[in-house]
Amino acid sequence: MDYDYRERKSVIVLNAKLKIGVALTVAAHLGTSMGAFGEDHMGVEWLTDRSGVRHRGLPRYPVEVFKGKVAQLREALNKARETPELMVVDCPSVFLDTAGDGELSQTLEDMDEQELDYMGILIHGPRDAVDSLTSRLRPWW
Repeated sequence: MDYDYRERKSVIVLNAKLKIGVALTVAAHLGTSMGAFGEDHMGVEWLTDRSGVRHRGLPRYPVEVFKGKVAQLREALNKARETPELMVVDCPSVFLDTAGDGELSQTLEDMDEQELDYMGILIHGPRDAVDSLTSRLRPWW
């Protein structure tokens, strides 16, 4: 498995006003979506320590977490959607108000995109393209 881990990256951008528990939930869902639907994001499936204990593999590329204002989040999201080489995952706030995938799907079908508020987004792709959209944001910590 030859690759340069520095050539690509993932950035999660969370609404700076989220409470920590909600922020962690949003980040977990964004990462799960990327891992499930993205291509070639995961590293080795199993890692084994010297004791022989197996550990599930982790993403092969760095994942950084930033925070931003609502307007910054939407700007990064819109620009990322216009960049074909980027994978984009978003988490609208209606996610918290719905019970399950079916209800979320129906709620989104009944709304225009401009009505959505986003709690977080994930952008994955070539490092330069990701950095061009997120370099002005502050780290979450």
